[in-house]
Order: sequence, then C-alpha cells, then structure tokens
Amino acid sequence: MDDSVGVTSQKRGLRAKRVGLAIAALVGILGLAWFDGGEEALHPISQEIAIPELAEQ
Repeated sequence: MDDSVGVTSQKRGLRAKRVGLAIAALVGILGLAWFDGGEEALHPISQEIAIPELAEQ
C-alpha cells in the first residue's frame, strides 16, 4: 500500500473537520442572531410641534 493514500485521507479528514466546525460556527452565530435580534416592538412617538399656519392665528 502507498503512503500517499494515507496522507490524502488524513487531509480529507482534516478538511471535513474544518468544514464541520465552520458550519457549526455559522449555525451558532445565526442562531444567536435569531434569538437575540429580530423585530423590536414599535413605540409610539409623540412630540409637540408648532405648525406655522396654526401658530399665527
């Protein structure tokens, strides 16, 4: 058996592990963003303003 086959399978295993960790990290970040983020409830904004037409009367 050739040693290069073992090296190739080791590289594939390392690559698969990296891809798996990257996917897990991405899912974790997206899960945190979904849990922590999202829409905030709308708050009413009320403020007195002077309207020029009504201010002159």
